[in-house]
Amino acid sequence: MPSATFENLDPVKQQAFVQAALQEFALHPYEEASLNRLAKQLGIAKGSIYRYFTDKQDLHTYLRQYATQKKRNLIEGPMASVGQNHFWAWLEALFMGGLQFTLQYPLCSALMLRYEEERPVQDAAQVLEGFEQEGLTMLSQTIAHYQKLGQVSTHQDPLLMAGLIVQSSRSLYQLFKLKYAPQIKALLAQGQPLSQLEAGLLQQHVKDTLSLLKHGFNPQQP
Repeated sequence: MPSATFENLDPVKQQAFVQAALQEFALHPYEEASLNRLAKQLGIAKGSIYRYFTDKQDLHTYLRQYATQKKRNLIEGPMASVGQNHFWAWLEALFMGGLQFTLQYPLCSALMLRYEEERPVQDAAQVLEGFEQEGLTMLSQTIAHYQKLGQVSTHQDPLLMAGLIVQSSRSLYQLFKLKYAPQIKALLAQGQPLSQLEAGLLQQHVKDTLSLLKHGFNPQQP
């Protein structure tokens, strides 16, 4: 975790460090991410990084938690505003919040996806596994709530349905990467938001995904 030295940095310098570090880990596999390159980009001595964080893994863990908090901040408000009485409005808020996160914080989004794909070190993999289990449990409990309200089919296991929602979200991100690879790569390299992408078309991809899920999740008609 960050040292007091890092916490006491001038906010502008601290944010510049975080953005440069996000770019380094988002654009390169964990094993290839270089603290030497990061220090050079920032124009600081490599030793300064070790004054801020214990090692490469410590910095990577901090960035993941930073990105996770950014995502929660964007998603929790819209989800809470639709309440707990309308499942599909709630789920759409979840997916649209994830899309907004990807567009507004592409480096954070890319870092989180790369981390899930690589699971670079054993300790980090164990932390991620625990985080995933916690998220799936919370999501399955929400689905069970909507099952009791009769808005979701009771014929499927809530945990299985939660897993399908998570995988659908990941598949959407992979679709964005495949369809918009050149634009995304250029904007990530510049650390710019993905606002130049066609937001309307991306939102339609989200709605299409929700439509597919509805076929399996909606209560069966007698």
